[in-house]
Amino acid sequence: MVEEVISQIWASIHKNQVELDQVTNQFNTVENFVEKYIPIRIQSQISETLGQVLPRAQLNKLENYEMEKFNELNMKILEDDGSANLASIMREILKEVVAEQEEAKRKGLIFGGGGNGGNGT
Repeated sequence: MVEEVISQIWASIHKNQVELDQVTNQFNTVENFVEKYIPIRIQSQISETLGQVLPRAQLNKLENYEMEKFNELNMKILEDDGSANLASIMREILKEVVAEQEEAKRKGLIFGGGGNGGNGT
């Protein structure tokens, strides 16, 4: 009787481990997709929108930038090892945003507080 219960417990543990591995693999796949492929989609949408509103001279600059940017994004995909690390990418983006805000404050480009909406009146 005890051996049967222990056997059932081990079977349940094994089943749960397999399910956990499957969910972990699915999560890693989605995370990797988001990290590698979504930036290409976003850049495509931005480029498409700008392509509709920019004058011809600016379109040439946009095309040059697109060539560089899409090459960079495609290289990330080609060099992909299947792993993703969105948490560290998000931390790096946050650090960059904070640094830019601090730089803007230092240069007096961001007006704060005072209850006047930052308009200086």
